[in-house]
Amino acid sequence: MYDLIIIDEISMVSTADYNDIKSIAMIHGKKILMVGDFVQNSQPGTRIC
Repeated sequence: MYDLIIIDEISMVSTADYNDIKSIAMIHGKKILMVGDFVQNSQPGTRIC
């Protein structure tokens, strides 16, 4: 139905979750658009310092 997967607040997505999304996108021939900015918070449970 759609050809694009949009992920907003990409820094909140864990590497494992991103890899799952990427695999699904590749299987179905979809593109991924990752949106964020350099002052976003990191994903929950991640230490900054």
